[in-house]
Amino acid sequence: MEIIGYFLLLVLIHLGFVFLSDLLLGMRLSASLRNMTGPFQIMTVPEYVIVFFLLCFMVVPSLISFLKKRR
Repeated sequence: MEIIGYFLLLVLIHLGFVFLSDLLLGMRLSASLRNMTGPFQIMTVPEYVIVFFLLCFMVVPSLISFLKKRR
């Protein structure tokens, strides 16, 4: 569970950095949010499947380990 927490923390730090750098460059809030969500809007179904499996490979082993330790 610790690994998932670190993963989420790094994702939030990265998104915050991207958001703040866009704002410091003079972009509006809507343009900054569009820049962050843009790549996901043009993805095809196979790309979504690949992203889903990559996220599963990161999260599932940590959850299994957490559940084994809990028992």
